[in-house]
Amino acid sequence: MKARAISLIFAISAFLVFSAALCAQQVRQSPAQDSELTRENLGRVSASPNQIQAVLRQQPGLLVELKRWVALEAASNGQIVKDADLTDQKIFARLVSDTQFRSVATRLLERYGYLVPKLNPESDAAQERKLVLQARATQLAQEQNRQVEAQLPQANRLPGPPYQQTRECQDGDSQERQTEQNYDQSRADPSRETRGQATRQWPSHRD
Repeated sequence: MKARAISLIFAISAFLVFSAALCAQQVRQSPAQDSELTRENLGRVSASPNQIQAVLRQQPGLLVELKRWVALEAASNGQIVKDADLTDQKIFARLVSDTQFRSVATRLLERYGYLVPKLNPESDAAQERKLVLQARATQLAQEQNRQVEAQLPQANRLPGPPYQQTRECQDGDSQERQTEQNYDQSRADPSRETRGQATRQWPSHRD
């Protein structure tokens, strides 16, 4: 019984020592090694050659960008790029044979909005994103209008709100109607106008 207990204690101690050594090894692993491993693994993630070629054939500008990357890669390696390495056939052939190059091409297309995941337009997430984009566009347009308004002189600024314009129009119409009514009354009663003129010309004198 005593020997069995000693064996159990020895097994537990060995397990603890092994676990501590494993944890220490994981801690000692440098971030640089982990980052290098991550880059190496992500460098193998890419679209298929046919998918990449289909986009490049439809968008020649992206093919030019990929050729520019090939030229920069050669320069970083101290090499002079050859014309034969920049032909369309050479680029397409390298997409099939070079996994790293295929990954670079995939990231390039993703940067310009190709080969990226899209939300289901009927999903709640897509509807929420649509509302967010609409609100952002409205806010941006209002901010641009405020900036333009601040740069314009007072005479060239945009008219005020509709309710303010309506109030001003109503006030102007009221004054115009009042003037027309006074004119009609003066025409209907000429003596009133004559009396008014006489009163203004010959003020009354007290004895």
